[in-house]
Amino acid sequence: MKKKKRNSIIIVHEGDRELYFLEHISQFSDVRLNPQHCHGGSGTNVLNTAFKHSDYGQVTFAFFDEDFQFVAPLQIDEETLAALERRWRLSEGTLKDVKYTDLQAQNTDGRNPILIVSSPNSIEGLILRLIGISEKALRGKTTRKLKEMLDAEIATIELTEEDLSCIDVCENKIHRYLLAKAELTKEAPCYKQRLKSIDSKIDETKKQKHKIVFKRFLNTKVGRDVLIANIDQIPAVKLLLDAFGVC
Repeated sequence: MKKKKRNSIIIVHEGDRELYFLEHISQFSDVRLNPQHCHGGSGTNVLNTAFKHSDYGQVTFAFFDEDFQFVAPLQIDEETLAALERRWRLSEGTLKDVKYTDLQAQNTDGRNPILIVSSPNSIEGLILRLIGISEKALRGKTTRKLKEMLDAEIATIELTEEDLSCIDVCENKIHRYLLAKAELTKEAPCYKQRLKSIDSKIDETKKQKHKIVFKRFLNTKVGRDVLIANIDQIPAVKLLLDAFGVC
């Protein structure tokens, strides 16, 4: 029997928490998520990556934080902003000085790429709003402060036995990697490469631990009903739920 082809969407995103959030929403949908990780970068990097994927004709989204606008090296450069105007078939200069959270409102024909901007400031600000903290209470706080606030909320979540078992596996791996690192000497063959490999494995395992806890938090606090209840209050949520066909 021929397997039914599912609709899919490409979402170019900035970081790991964006990815976990996207995967969380995708569990409520039949749409296949095709995430493209930019590993931080800048507004220019995220948009140029989205442009490349848009050229293949598939529906493409660019998902990044509002705070890109407030840090000069992270801002969308003039050339990339002009390219976005051309792709959206807008007059030259239309997007100049438009707040990042208001850019998508100029894309009245829904052309690629569709922009989803986390606000206030970051993905952390967006999630804090979803769990009931008002935008007014979050505005004016730094991205670092928002991360601290969200981490404090995450720390209150009760983990399942399965979660704890997976975390224990991760901690054992990290312990073994640290032992291997301690035993490694500068005289060992390919010392630098081996050290880099061990550090990479430690970082990746720490990410796995964080993902387990973060996704448990999302499943506990940000269920489908919470997402749908915020459609009219949070533009980024509406765009994401529309993209996944959840609403």
